[in-house]
Amino acid sequence: MKTRNGTNTAMTPSATKPTKSRNGLWVWVGLAFGLMLAAWSALFVIAAHNKVEEVPLQTQPKATR
Repeated sequence: MKTRNGTNTAMTPSATKPTKSRNGLWVWVGLAFGLMLAAWSALFVIAAHNKVEEVPLQTQPKATR
């Protein structure tokens, strides 16, 4: 495939396969996503095992003038 200026874009390395640095970036993005998924899962499991308890507040009597 030729462009207007006559260069052949089909034979360029960037057009045929992604560069190694791009693949490495997606690996890190995938690992970060997996880590976040694991952290959220752990937080939900911990929250499910520790129910919220109601704590009564002690109010002080209002001072009269």
